[in-house]
Amino acid sequence: MCEERFALSYDTCLAYTPCDGIIQSTCRCINGIPVDGQFCHPQPPPKIDLDYDINIEVTVSDIAVINGLRYLLATAPFPYPLTNSIEETGVNLTTVCYPNGNGFQCMCEERFALSYDTCLAYTPCDDIFQGTCRCINGIPSDGQFCHPQSSPMTTSTPPTPRTTVAPKIDLDYDINIEVTVSDIAVINGLRYLLATAPFPYPLTNSIEETGVNLTTVCYPNGNGFQCMCEERFALSYDTCLAYTPCDDIFQGTCRCINGIPSDGQFCHPQSSPMTTSTPPTPRTTVAPKIDLDYDINIEVTVSDIAVINGLRYLLATAPFPYPLTNSIEETGVNLTTVCYPNGNGFQCMCEERFALSYDTCLAYTPCDDIFQGTCRCINGIPSDGQFCHPQSSPMTTSTPPTPRTTVAPKIDLDYDINIEVTVSDIAVINGLRYLLATAPFPYPLTNSIEETGVNLTTVCYPNGNGFQCMCEERFALSYDTCLAYTPCDDIFQGTCRCINGIPSDGQFCHPQSSPMTTSTPPTPRTTVAPKIDLDYDINIEVTVSDIAVIIGLRYLLATAPFPYPLTNSIEETGVNLTTVCYPNGNGFQCMCEERFALSYDTCLAYTPCDDIFQGTCRCINGIPSDGQFCHPQSSPMTPSTPPTPRTTVGPVTNITTLTSNTTAARPTTTTSTSDFTLEMSFKILLAFDQHLANSSSSMFKTFKSDIEPTLTKNYGNLNGFVEVYVLGFRNGSVVTDFVLKANSVNSTAIATLNSKVAVDLQAQGYNVDPTSFSGVIQGNQPFIKNYDIIYPGTTLQLTCVVPVTMQMGTGSWSVNGLPVSNNAKYSITNSPPTLTVQDMSGGDNGIYMFTMTQSFLTFTHEESISVTDVVPPIIQLNMLATNVPCGANENIPLECCVTYYLIKNVTAKWMDGSVEIPSVQTTTNMLCVSAAYPVPNQCNTKELTCQVIVKKISTTQTLTKNVTLMFFSGAPDCKDPTTYGLGKNGNTSTVSCPANFTGSRTAVCENGTWTLVEDNCVFSIIKTLELFSQSLSPANVSSFVNDLWVTTTNYTTIITQSPATIISIVNILRKVASVSQNISKTSMQDVLETVSVLVSAQAKESWAGLNSNNRTQNTSSALLESIENITHSLSSNSFTIITTNIQLNKTTLTFPFNEAMNSSQILIPSQGLSSNMAITTIVFTTLDFVLPNRTTGNSTNNSINGIVLLAYVNETINNVSLTFDKTNKTKGNNQCVFWNFKIFEGTGGWDSTGCKLDSETNVSVTCSCNHLTSFSILMSPYVPEYIEVALNYITYIGVSISMGCLVLCLIIEAFVWSVVTKNSTSHMRHVAIVNIALSLLIANIWFIIGAAVSNVGQSTPKNACSAATFFIHFFYLALFFWMLVSALLLFYCTVMVFSRMSHMSKSTMMAIAFSVGYGAPLIIAIITIAVTAPKNGYFRQDDACWLNWYQTKALLAFVIPALIIVVVNLLILIVVLFKTLMRGVGENRQSDEKNALVVIARCVAVLTPIFGITWGLGIGTMVAPANPGVHIAFTIFNSLQGFFILVFGTLLDSKIRSAVVGRFSFLRSLSSRTRSTSAGPSLSSLAERIKRRRQNVSASDSSTSLRASDALISA
Repeated sequence: MCEERFALSYDTCLAYTPCDGIIQSTCRCINGIPVDGQFCHPQPPPKIDLDYDINIEVTVSDIAVINGLRYLLATAPFPYPLTNSIEETGVNLTTVCYPNGNGFQCMCEERFALSYDTCLAYTPCDDIFQGTCRCINGIPSDGQFCHPQSSPMTTSTPPTPRTTVAPKIDLDYDINIEVTVSDIAVINGLRYLLATAPFPYPLTNSIEETGVNLTTVCYPNGNGFQCMCEERFALSYDTCLAYTPCDDIFQGTCRCINGIPSDGQFCHPQSSPMTTSTPPTPRTTVAPKIDLDYDINIEVTVSDIAVINGLRYLLATAPFPYPLTNSIEETGVNLTTVCYPNGNGFQCMCEERFALSYDTCLAYTPCDDIFQGTCRCINGIPSDGQFCHPQSSPMTTSTPPTPRTTVAPKIDLDYDINIEVTVSDIAVINGLRYLLATAPFPYPLTNSIEETGVNLTTVCYPNGNGFQCMCEERFALSYDTCLAYTPCDDIFQGTCRCINGIPSDGQFCHPQSSPMTTSTPPTPRTTVAPKIDLDYDINIEVTVSDIAVIIGLRYLLATAPFPYPLTNSIEETGVNLTTVCYPNGNGFQCMCEERFALSYDTCLAYTPCDDIFQGTCRCINGIPSDGQFCHPQSSPMTPSTPPTPRTTVGPVTNITTLTSNTTAARPTTTTSTSDFTLEMSFKILLAFDQHLANSSSSMFKTFKSDIEPTLTKNYGNLNGFVEVYVLGFRNGSVVTDFVLKANSVNSTAIATLNSKVAVDLQAQGYNVDPTSFSGVIQGNQPFIKNYDIIYPGTTLQLTCVVPVTMQMGTGSWSVNGLPVSNNAKYSITNSPPTLTVQDMSGGDNGIYMFTMTQSFLTFTHEESISVTDVVPPIIQLNMLATNVPCGANENIPLECCVTYYLIKNVTAKWMDGSVEIPSVQTTTNMLCVSAAYPVPNQCNTKELTCQVIVKKISTTQTLTKNVTLMFFSGAPDCKDPTTYGLGKNGNTSTVSCPANFTGSRTAVCENGTWTLVEDNCVFSIIKTLELFSQSLSPANVSSFVNDLWVTTTNYTTIITQSPATIISIVNILRKVASVSQNISKTSMQDVLETVSVLVSAQAKESWAGLNSNNRTQNTSSALLESIENITHSLSSNSFTIITTNIQLNKTTLTFPFNEAMNSSQILIPSQGLSSNMAITTIVFTTLDFVLPNRTTGNSTNNSINGIVLLAYVNETINNVSLTFDKTNKTKGNNQCVFWNFKIFEGTGGWDSTGCKLDSETNVSVTCSCNHLTSFSILMSPYVPEYIEVALNYITYIGVSISMGCLVLCLIIEAFVWSVVTKNSTSHMRHVAIVNIALSLLIANIWFIIGAAVSNVGQSTPKNACSAATFFIHFFYLALFFWMLVSALLLFYCTVMVFSRMSHMSKSTMMAIAFSVGYGAPLIIAIITIAVTAPKNGYFRQDDACWLNWYQTKALLAFVIPALIIVVVNLLILIVVLFKTLMRGVGENRQSDEKNALVVIARCVAVLTPIFGITWGLGIGTMVAPANPGVHIAFTIFNSLQGFFILVFGTLLDSKIRSAVVGRFSFLRSLSSRTRSTSAGPSLSSLAERIKRRRQNVSASDSSTSLRASDALISA
């Protein structure tokens, strides 16, 4: 081919067959290379200027240098004058040589070539074209490098001489540049650069670049390379034939070939195509301007669907026409074909309004129908590049089509474009559905093209054995495709909607308005199909491993609003979860959701895991490979053959389906109820007749009239039978479905009756299969729940009521169709079957089912369980007020946790004013937001806020809770980093509660220690109930109080030990009282059981704290008032309720009314009122520690001395008599009182107004009152209060004096010990005195300690009071036992004086004394605390620290030993006195009598305090409690016992006095006078005499006794 402005001669044209026309006797294209070298010549007469080519070789190794050289030469100014006659017209880079591994390879630059001889000499590395080549394997040794192609060297002979000056001719050169890139973005960038570059571009004064075009793009296609021409370029006819065209040869050209032309013959502009190898006819120099429309094919290789979508969007939004040059513009760019791998190879699909030619469709197996000689999908990538063409000019045959006009007529066409998207996330598919449903249509792509709509047609997914494809709504698969790929649903109206496999021919789902039923091309369809209301079931498979996702999906589907419009013509009427499959160890098990079932064929194919009932089952062991999952039970799929066509009538939601399953209508008059409903069936071995499917047919009626009486006759004998009736008949032989209702179920009895039914029907001619009976028992009784209202955070227990004969079996539980087992969330027990669910929340809402199989029967019961949404969110902060060191370089940890039934609807954040604090959020069963707040620079009190937002259906609720930061300077006094933090003395800190509690605790820093001052922590479940009670209505009071009782019973210990929880329950009861109407016996019992827990003995300490706190002291009054108000709403029925601590009796009031209750009696005489009124009486046995002893009287030392009786009549009663048994039978002042809720500023207290005491016995008190309310009796001590005050003063003064005297006694004994203990008798006597004094001293010290730590009338600190009580008890017992030792010693010395056998050694006597003195008290004290402390009955709870009497009678452990010792000592005293008074007959009788009286007086005075005889006055306080003299005497003598021991046991002992005087010589004279005036000999003197008398026994016993008595006086 000649370059522009060059032509071949006429002879050459004729010799070599022109490939274009001969114009003006020249041509520009011939089919062959002229052997005579007659190539193209300039068309005008040549003006010859001599042009010299100077070859310069440059050796470089850096490609950048070569590129820089190219740039330098391209930008250098030419011509460049060298001399006057010589100028440099240009410098060209001609040849680049580089090493290629085997040597060197030289390549010519653009427009340069090597001579033919050089090509032959150095092995060309490209084709020799027109006697030249452009690449050789070697460096020419003769310097024959590349020459310009305008003067090629074709032979080795010198060329003919040329003239010096050639005429100047305007030449147009096409320069071919090959660019090797692998990135499509580079090619696109090159296109853009060429399109936007300014042309013409001057290179030199004589050379300009008129334009640069990208002509050809070659790329690998798997089998080699494929080259495609850019727009307005084409390949020559010869090149097309040589390299197998991949598109059609049109007008002697093609635009795509399979290979890279080795001769460099790439794409040429179509304005001068080379069509034939024969010489063309002569043509004119200037071709006429023709407007041409070129289709340029560009192949883009991407693996991301997003890139393709982005390309579509880019092409749709690009502005067209787009000018490329002055003469070329881009009218539009279309994405025509998308190819993707489909598992077996590749599949190519045309974009909208594009199609493949008929030849291409036949060559590559179409995957859709061939329509109008075209198809839009093929299985393979066309190797000839014949991709999709616009449908306006389809390519139908392989022969060149007839020429087409430039502008095709505009035809409105509707194209379906198939796009395949590969994703693994169901959320992406759902998002695509939503995007397509909400996208605005029609959508303009160009001026002539618009997108009318996009539909998701087919979804394919792996199903274990391969793939399964399902059609979207209103789409279906052709009949041929259904047959080819095994349909997984029925073929209906020649179409199906599910197949097992991916169609290799691309025949995916088509709109049902124009179904593809055969493999032959369908008749043309109109653009707008008629509108048909259709109802489609769309199956979507979702793969998840988290049960919470499935539960959430159920909840979402249950709460979604339906119908939901998808487009103007499509709406979603409902979405159901049908089937849940899960691994069961051996494979998979699939279970149907409620109201769905599997077809009979599917049940048989996959081994059912429940019974086949009515031709369906609900559980199979395997995943159906044919996609036959659960169908609605209203239209079960029973046969495996295609069903009869169905007709759709009316709106979208109504479908009339003709099936073989018919249900007989039950008579409307049947209203019988039963505990159990059995849905049963049996099989008649008979071919099914379609008439049996019609309940109005005679055959149906005949069968029914024959079978139903037989069923009634036989099953009527069943125990608890209610009714039986036939439902209908269905295919599968003839399956008879019937319903049996009964109040009890016995599988053995039913099996027997089944056999009888079979025999009777066989006798009537019905061939019944006796083994085909099966049944499902539908339990009609609801689950027994521990909570009627399900609250967030509670533990739910569901117990299923099963037939008695099945109760010992083991069943299974499922929640929302998924089986559950024992784990942290669920707990299952049997007999009875019970499911326990921990920590209920909104995520646990759904259907709970129990199933049990026994023999041929399957029992099942299901219920919908949901958590109440009334309870507002509970916000818990880790602190409410805290103290922070000012200026500390630290962060303050903040945590805000929210508990709510639907935690996913809650968001929370920390706020500092209006600024959000960065935080971290965690979600479990609660939402927690944590933040680290830096200590600010300014130490001012600051408040931070936890803001909680709750999204509800129509509103958004915002809740807040604050934390206060308080700052202090200096070192902290209190340090408790784990709980209360740091603080100075006087600071307060408020922190959150421990786990399972809600509220706060406040502590004060005192003396370097945090002291708890307020505890508002409420048990979380009770707090939830309290919040729910705020919206309580009369309708749900019954359920609510039952839940309250269950909770208090289950958590008795926690509740009774928490005062704040007790307050919360009291608040709940007040709310119940305010809304209650017509309370039933059951509800009232729940209330009283709850109150019984609150007033139990376990709560005594809590009530003591509540009553002693001014803020909470009205709690007990509020409790009593709530119960009284609830009784006003009791139903009219009479009933009795008895709980542990409360008894209620509601009966009819008839006059006179007389009723005895627990420890009380009420008598109401005739009042002149009408009879038949109701009276309610409630007896509380434990309110003595609940209600404080506040009274309107002056006495503060009162106590409740009986039960509390509440009486209510809805009339005014003016006279009522009440009798109470005394709790404390000891004598005291009893007073009749009632509880007045209004006194003490509404706090409440005891009031005696209108009540008086009528009579009193030792065991009871009778009161008379003129009104009805809550009554009791108060007892105050007989001793007046002023006497009690005096006794207290006497006690403390006497004890103080005694302690001082005892200390002095011990000092004196230590001072004279060595002097007075020289013999064993004296030694033992002083040992006893010292231990008596020591025991009494320590006992008094602990008495003072116990009085200090106790507070009468209030709660006593447990640990301190327990210790004080133990040591007081022990040392007082030690006192008494040492007094017993002293008495026994005197008895020994006095009575056993003449017995030699009675003499004991000192060590023996010491061992016995200490064993008795301390061993016995220790044993008694330890046993006492061990027995009574575990029962909280060791010490008095609201009195002084001393042994308990009312609960455990622990006081007897002191009283009994003490009284016994007092009695023994008294007897010993009497014996000693008797021995002293014995007189012998002699001459000194008269003087001895006088001396004996003195001795008796001395003995009584000395021995009474030492022997503890004064403690005997305590008996007098019990015998005569009203006698103040006895109390005063008892107090004086016993508080001053230490004083008496000092005086009579120490100071009056002559030996001690002598020893003291002996220590001080200057007092000897005083000692002498003392001896002369002494009262007589001491006890030690008596002992000395006794010893002497053992050696020299007197003849007179009376004399001995007298001397012994003398010795006792000094004691």
